[in-house]
Amino acid sequence: MTDPPQGTGTFALEPRATRDPHTPLPAWKRRIVVLACIGCALFLVFHFVAVFLFAAPSNPISAMTAPIVNGYLNPYFRQNWELFAPDPIDSNTHVLVRAKIRNAGGQESQTGWLDISAPELAKVRGTALPGRITRLVGGGRQLIADANVKPPGESADNDVEGEDGAAPRPPDPLLQAQAVRHMRTILTLAARARWGDGVTAVQMRISSRVYPRFADPHDGEDDTNETDFDWWEASPVTAEAVRLWKEAHA
Repeated sequence: MTDPPQGTGTFALEPRATRDPHTPLPAWKRRIVVLACIGCALFLVFHFVAVFLFAAPSNPISAMTAPIVNGYLNPYFRQNWELFAPDPIDSNTHVLVRAKIRNAGGQESQTGWLDISAPELAKVRGTALPGRITRLVGGGRQLIADANVKPPGESADNDVEGEDGAAPRPPDPLLQAQAVRHMRTILTLAARARWGDGVTAVQMRISSRVYPRFADPHDGEDDTNETDFDWWEASPVTAEAVRLWKEAHA
């Protein structure tokens, strides 16, 4: 066999270097992994402590940390005991919105009612692990109820039931403001997704169909209650937020 002639361009491929699996990670990568693990652990500790303080009976620590805990848990991680006796959920509650719309000529009109709970409830049915988007309207409605935000003509003073049947306590104005701000944003997103950018004000209606209890069947008749809240000025929302709302509630 003769050697290949010079200049033919032939060459031998050298094997690619492979990393030994037993070689330790560089120091900077180890630091990133350690910091990521510490960050995850700290977040989990904060989450579980916040849930504990939220669900625990009233105490000085809960009162002192309420602004931080409420701001974190509401509305996505909000806790309640309505699944259990003696007062489990016995109603089917929907949130509806209507809006005032101003056209290009400055004339204002009023829409009919739009059910914004139905799309989220439809996504929950038949889904074992629904996304957090399915709790936006329901969580906002529960936040309004827990903050004791009342419709026109009803007083919210000193009628929040205390722990274990204790004397009523006055509602928290910070929680009420948060509840209204959250729900006003949801209503604005839903209204502008349905009726466009001309929406100037929104109003919420909570419609509850209460089913009869076993001990009090009411002759098989269901009761439907409707509660209309104040008109609220539309919140400043971006076009991107409206687009995302349309996609999630289609």
